[in-house]
Amino acid sequence: MGQQGKHGVNGKPGAHGQQGKPGPQGAAGPQGPQGKPGERGEAGPRGEPGAPGQLPSLDQVMPWLHLIFDAYEDYKATRAREAQEREARELEEQLASEAAAREAESDADQDGDGKKKKKKHKHKD
Repeated sequence: MGQQGKHGVNGKPGAHGQQGKPGPQGAAGPQGPQGKPGERGEAGPRGEPGAPGQLPSLDQVMPWLHLIFDAYEDYKATRAREAQEREARELEEQLASEAAAREAESDADQDGDGKKKKKKHKHKD
């Protein structure tokens, strides 16, 4: 055997493989300082001027306050009564639907007599 010959020309590189999955997310950096407050906006329009003169005394306001509180109590009582009526109506409807379901179930038991109906087989020609 003689000497080994020279190496041949290198071939072209192969195709690239699939890209790997991304690594885990890095830790969040430190939070920066809070920004400066913005400029102050323009003042809004002035309100309407109030009634001239002195404010009414507490003795003058008390009858109005009693009227307001009485009206509020009436409103709350009306709302409570309406809620009770609504609950009673819903309960009545639920009982009626349950009774209808029981009646339909008992009708099905009486009509069926516990027998299954035979299936009618179609004749193939």
